[in-house]
Amino acid sequence: VRLMMNLVMMGTDALPRGGVINVRIRNEAAGMTMVLSCKGERAKLKDDTAAALTGGEPADGWRPENIQPYFARMLCEGLGGELSANQGDGQVIFMATGVRAEG
Repeated sequence: VRLMMNLVMMGTDALPRGGVINVRIRNEAAGMTMVLSCKGERAKLKDDTAAALTGGEPADGWRPENIQPYFARMLCEGLGGELSANQGDGQVIFMATGVRAEG
């Protein structure tokens, strides 16, 4: 639940002019897959978010407005998963794969 909430918060940040967030969760042999499709006008994957998801630190350092992706990545990795994001065509997609369900 914490990972999904962090992903939703990242999704709202990727939609500065509002839009629609579609959440899909699948249970697979390798673990759960969570996919957030964020569609809206000017949907954008921020540079700080992309850096945090790949393990990099934002150019201006960590601040309250850019720490969320770091927390999401740490939660995902703590559950054995991998977190990624991509953008295109008015859409940002966040995907967590291989996530173990915690009892």
